[in-house]
Amino acid sequence: MMSLRGETCGQERVGKRMQVETCGQESADRKTGGLEMMSENYGDWNPGKMFSESGSELCGTDAEFVELFERFAGGEVAGGSSLDGRTRMMAILSALLGCQGLETFRMMLPGAVQAGVTPVEIKEIVYQATAYLGMGRMLAFLTAVNNWLTDQGIALPLEGQGTVTAVDRIEKGEQAQVDIFGEHMRGFSSSGPEESQHINRWLSENCFGDYYTRKGLDYRQREMITFCFL
Repeated sequence: MMSLRGETCGQERVGKRMQVETCGQESADRKTGGLEMMSENYGDWNPGKMFSESGSELCGTDAEFVELFERFAGGEVAGGSSLDGRTRMMAILSALLGCQGLETFRMMLPGAVQAGVTPVEIKEIVYQATAYLGMGRMLAFLTAVNNWLTDQGIALPLEGQGTVTAVDRIEKGEQAQVDIFGEHMRGFSSSGPEESQHINRWLSENCFGDYYTRKGLDYRQREMITFCFL
């Protein structure tokens, strides 16, 4: 009797394992359409299969969730968008900064580079987050980027991207505001009630003067990532 029970339990385990394998194959078949498009954009690393391709333990502990998430995010959402892969990954990294998704941010870095986002662009995204999210929320992401780049054999620091000095940053920052929002922003840095005028000055000299004037990202990209931060 004990032998029969052991054989029965063994058969049940084999059966369950076969069900999991079959489920995984069916999942892959159902997702193929949308993920093929993602693969064209991202090459060998597909962020739509972020758990599968990273060897995440969730593939074993939460296979059903992985199937649902990858099919939706990697197939349906990506398949219904006209964004190119590089822009999509810049938006994803920025949104993860905004929601403080550090672990997922780390997982997405290989896909970002595979999609064409350069190390300089990744750094600029993280730097600019300081003006909107604060140092306390940004610092862990900067450390994560530095560690990852070092692991990839990329020497730090990267080439400098600054274009302003301590003297002209407020002037060039206000000009950036004019370029983006229109001529009515002229004089913004010195406008407003006396008790809050320093806020307008900080916006011109720090947010726009220190960050928006940097190379690495253009105005449109910087506006997009700001939207994603918030």
